[in-house]
Amino acid sequence: MNTNFSPKELTEAVRDIFSGTLGYEIKEKISSEIMETLEKRLSELMEKKLRLNEERLKVSTLLERIIRVEEELKALRELEEKRFESLMREMNARFEAMNVRFESLEKRMNFMQWLITAGFAFLGVLLARLKFL
Repeated sequence: MNTNFSPKELTEAVRDIFSGTLGYEIKEKISSEIMETLEKRLSELMEKKLRLNEERLKVSTLLERIIRVEEELKALRELEEKRFESLMREMNARFEAMNVRFESLEKRMNFMQWLITAGFAFLGVLLARLKFL
């Protein structure tokens, strides 16, 4: 038996094998194995893609939650700033009102002080005059 075949002879032999009934069976077996392998690989790839999409969805969900929390914090900060500003305005108004009250009280005290001083002076002059008369 001669084992040294040229590439042309090998190609013709393979073509003859695949063109007959035996070739059809071999083709069917090879194609079924290829289909099984492709189905396996395709299902693995689909599962991998599905897991990747789920992870992306989780990440995007987390990012959306983080963005919502940041927006809420920003809104709360703005609300606190507004409340603080209104509280400061209210406190300033109260201090101004107290300042006005203290100024009016000070004017009354000054008036009373002058009145008491004038009364004592008058009594002093009156007593001195009574003593000399």
